[in-house]
Amino acid sequence: MDRWAVFLDIDGTLVGHDRVPVPSAVEAVRATRRQGHLVFVCTGRSASRIPAELLDIGFDGVVSSGGGFAELDGEIVVEHTMPPERTRRLVATFERRGLPFTLQSYDGVYASPGVHERVLENTVRRILAEHPGTPRADALAAAAAHPQVRGAVHRGSPPDEGVASAVYLTDDPDDTARMRAELGDAFHLVTGTVPGYGPDCGEVHPIGLDKGTTIRELLDRLGIPRERSIGIGDGRNDIGMFAACGIGVAMGNAPLDVREAADEVTTSIDEDGVRHALERHGLTGQPG
Repeated sequence: MDRWAVFLDIDGTLVGHDRVPVPSAVEAVRATRRQGHLVFVCTGRSASRIPAELLDIGFDGVVSSGGGFAELDGEIVVEHTMPPERTRRLVATFERRGLPFTLQSYDGVYASPGVHERVLENTVRRILAEHPGTPRADALAAAAAHPQVRGAVHRGSPPDEGVASAVYLTDDPDDTARMRAELGDAFHLVTGTVPGYGPDCGEVHPIGLDKGTTIRELLDRLGIPRERSIGIGDGRNDIGMFAACGIGVAMGNAPLDVREAADEVTTSIDEDGVRHALERHGLTGQPG
């Protein structure tokens, strides 16, 4: 049997707005692994921010921080971090612009002043939308106890070592334009990839690093040819993954430019898109 490698985004692909893994995707992942194929999480999140209940689905490895790190069977096998001077330049730009930001390393996330307030308010809005009629005071208390909110508390000074990527929060598209003008010689910015925070927030990576960079290294290490790899995702940070894999599949809920960059488009997350994509290519052992 020819073994394949499958790379799956999290938000909007494996996990919906309710932050719960889609049952059909969970079973498709497990069925694919039972067939002897390898399945990897491939996310812009820091490894430390991937919920245990998601990893408990069962994966062969994780690509995290948008390609900054890769784990295989629990061991870090790929690591791409910024030189300290580049991290300091990035931090100085965020601070000069007054933008709340996070810095992602393998085992943690640094949150600047202002991030906690944004994350708290966003979580309150989500709770009120999901549970109409909830008193705001109750929503605020529930939000304050949420792990994502607790993890956004500002502590200490920004690190300059071990950082692979950054995320910034803004409602102003001009902020991204200005940062691209200032940082475009050394970094690339990808917007619309922070679930629930609007189209203008985004990720920052060193030029030459994206999910696809690390996927290529993993495939070489595994001895799996590109044509036996498939990447499934819904965000602009998945376009590099599509380019690296033999088959790039966009979720039906992906933006138009992401769908146009893919080789195929599956159904949306609410219509079992991951399961349909894996079945179509005969990876689950079930007819597609």
